[in-house]
Parts: sequence; C-alpha cells; structure tokens
Amino acid sequence: MKTHYYETCIVPTGYFDIFCDYVLEMTGEAIEQKPITQKELQKSNQESTKSTTKTSAKSAREPAKDSTKNHTKTPTKNLSNPIWHCCNADFSEICANLAIAEAKGIESQMMIVRAESTPQSLLKELQDFTQTLSERVGEKVGFAYSVKKCENIDWIEAYKRGVSPIECARFYIRPSWCEPPKSSYVQTTKPPKSTKALKNTKSSTLIDIIIDPSLAFGSGHHASTFLCLEELHKVDLEWNLRNKVCLDLGCGSGILGIAMVKMGAKVDVCDIDEYAIEQTRKNFAQNRADYDKAYQSTLDKMLANPSFDAKYDLICANILADILLPLRDDFALALNRVKNRKNPKNCDKHIFTPLLILSGIIESKAPLIISHFCAKDSAFVLLDEKCKDEWVCLKFALQN
Repeated sequence: MKTHYYETCIVPTGYFDIFCDYVLEMTGEAIEQKPITQKELQKSNQESTKSTTKTSAKSAREPAKDSTKNHTKTPTKNLSNPIWHCCNADFSEICANLAIAEAKGIESQMMIVRAESTPQSLLKELQDFTQTLSERVGEKVGFAYSVKKCENIDWIEAYKRGVSPIECARFYIRPSWCEPPKSSYVQTTKPPKSTKALKNTKSSTLIDIIIDPSLAFGSGHHASTFLCLEELHKVDLEWNLRNKVCLDLGCGSGILGIAMVKMGAKVDVCDIDEYAIEQTRKNFAQNRADYDKAYQSTLDKMLANPSFDAKYDLICANILADILLPLRDDFALALNRVKNRKNPKNCDKHIFTPLLILSGIIESKAPLIISHFCAKDSAFVLLDEKCKDEWVCLKFALQN
C-alpha cells in the first residue's frame, strides 16, 4: 500500500451525470458524490488561499485570466490546502451556477475521485471531454477542480480504534477485537448451581458480551439499549432471571437476548427484519449462547399462530413508541399470568412477577405510553421509569 493518495474534487458547470459516467469509465475508481453549495465552494477556496503565498493567492482569485491548458496540469504546490482551479470556465461563473440551482431548490453535487496515481491524465482527458461536450450541446461546459495529497490510512484499523468497549451495570460489551475484562463471567446456559454462588458471582465479576458493530441495532452505546441492560440487571438482582422464559422483541443485534441468556434465562428472539435475525444468530454463536426459538415475525402474528404456546415471564422490547402503543394487549396475552397476585408493586421478591420492559421511547412520548399502558382497561401497572439522553425505559408488571 502506498503512503499517499490523491483526492480530486470536481464541480462541473452542468451535465453532472454525464461527467460522472465519463470519470467512472476513465478511472475505474469508485466515485463519491457530495452535495456542494455556493458558500461552501467559496469558503473552501478562501481557506486554501490563506495558506498560500501572495502570488499563488492572487492567481487563485483570478482563475478567469488563466488559460484552460494551464489549469489542467496537476498542481504540485500546497497539496495539503488545495486551491480550486478551473477548466473552460471561471470560478465566479461556477459559483453563480450553484447559486441559481439553490434558488430553484436544486441540490448541486461535486464528485470526489481518490486514486494512488496523480490525476494529471484524468484532468487532461476531462479538458478534451468538456470541449467535445460543449460542441455537442451548443453551450460552454467546464468544471472547477482541486487536488489534495492525502496520507493513506488503514481505515479498518482506524475504525476499530473508534469503537470502544462499554461497561453497563454487570455487562461489559466489547467488539471481538478488544480484550475481555480482567474479571469476567462468561455465562452461557449453565448458571452457578447454588443461589449463594450466583450472588457471589454477581457481586464480583462482569458478564462479557461480544457485539461487533453492524447495521442491526444494539451495541450498548445507545441510551435505549443501555437503559434496558441496566433494568435487566436490576430485575436479575431482585428476582433472579435463572430459568425464566423471556422474549427479546425487536432483537436487532440480539444484545438484550444474549444478556438475559448469560443471566441464566431461556430466551426467544423476534424481529421483522431478516438481517437482524441473521445478525442475532451470529452474535449468539460468537458469545457461546443459545436461544430457544427465533421468529422473523411480529408479536400479533406469533400469537395468532395456533402452534405458538409460549408464555413469557419477561418481555423486553427496545422499539419505537409508535410501534409499542398498539402492542399493549398483545404483551398481556404473551406474558405468563401469576395466580393470586393482586398488587405487583408490593410483590414478594421470591415470587416472580411477569414483567414488561419497554425502551426506544423518546422522552416527549413517554407520558403517552404510560397513560396507555396504565389505563383502566389495561392489565399493566408501572413499576419504574428511567431516562438517559432524552430516551426513556419503562418497566411494567402484569396484573391479574
């Protein structure tokens, strides 16, 4: 891998798609498209000229006086703060075109080409291309460009350095390339046999969870996931999740289901997204954890299936408020009712109360969720409410 590469930014006066197709055909490189405004282009040029000599700054401010041929040579000076040059157009003309497009509500674009070789041949080809295109369309077509020499970076390693482990309650969530905590409790489906051993384990060690970032939601860093993990830890301390039957609804990456399994629960996972189910399977395998069943479905469809007979002790749903609202009665049906329980708020800690943990709720919508789930015709009572970074987590108990 070379130590440097060249980044060439190109802003045509028009016919952007034709320019993109031509550059792609010429270079074979991936092209990035980025919105650009008149102010952004002018600011970029002003900032680059500040760090040049007075002579180069003067030439940069007067691109119209330079010949087209002179401006298709790759700049060799000040590549860390590149000046904008023009071909078959002047800088003020290109800025004016951007302003006209903005006034019409049209978003202008610039293309960015990154290559290890200098863009001299590309710029020469573009010069000839604009002359040919101008003749064909019957109007002058040109472009502005800048060239920047950049240091090559191992982007994978840079990305990895940007993802750090996080500790939440008893959980230590980390990507696979980070080391586990010095004192970690790698629980699978076999928790300590005795209650005493379990309590000692909980007080002295962390539960290690490996989650590699992906498109599936849930790495522990988002406040809604963080709050769910804290609440699950609290439930485990109060009631003990060992052998409880739980559902991770809207599982995403599967992080909440993995956390429950590592506390000894039996867990089903459910998501409507096929990719989320796939990532959940991978993450469970990476954590040496086992779920009971995986559903690519919705809760109402699960309940409508005659073969579905599960009754859950705990359901954890980290989903948006608008999706949670209509699921209230389905949650009640899916939870395992406990006989002879009148007041869940004053329940015996030795007898588990069916619980519902909801998150993914923006703070402004929390009152709506609470009023709906605690209405007179509801089977739920609110036990706890936590807020972090404008996100809310609610814990409800199921009444008889």
